[in-house]
Amino acid sequence: MDGGRFPTEVINKIIAMSPPTSKKETQAFLGAIGFWRMHIPEYSQIVSPLYLVTCKKNDFHWGPEQQQAFAQIKQEIAHAVALGPVRTDQR
Repeated sequence: MDGGRFPTEVINKIIAMSPPTSKKETQAFLGAIGFWRMHIPEYSQIVSPLYLVTCKKNDFHWGPEQQQAFAQIKQEIAHAVALGPVRTDQR
């Protein structure tokens, strides 16, 4: 990673993921995308509907809010820019 884009193969794997069908799959997806929380503005607000379905007290229900959050976070990841150290030696 050179301070530009994230590796394309990593982004493509995230983008290709299907919507989760269980709490465990939702937790796995959130774990896989957790790295991007520092690179995406309002990350926690975007993914909050996904965290709701992982609560022990709630039954798993994938609704329109979850689907919208799932699609939005994948879109944000596709457009995320990797931050790296400032390079002063470039010409």
